[in-house]
Amino acid sequence: MRLHLARWSARFGPNEELMLLRDQDRSLWDRDGIARRNRPRRARDHLFHAVRGRLLVDLGERGQARAAELEALSLTRNPAERALLEERAAAH
Repeated sequence: MRLHLARWSARFGPNEELMLLRDQDRSLWDRDGIARRNRPRRARDHLFHAVRGRLLVDLGERGQARAAELEALSLTRNPAERALLEERAAAH
């Protein structure tokens, strides 16, 4: 949660759309907050599964990627994150 809060001002665009990590303005990040964050348990962390899904896509493992993205989807209630994950899972 601290990581999200540390990047909060960069995570959403002008129309409340989710900004992907690669598109975020890193000058808006709270670097001290990022350094202090606690490591969440990976099995319950939707971001872990979302990133894993993207890496699996890059490796050509579409079935495993879809499973990881669906797992991430089951672990988040944020509408913007859910929309992105639903779009990605549907693409496989």
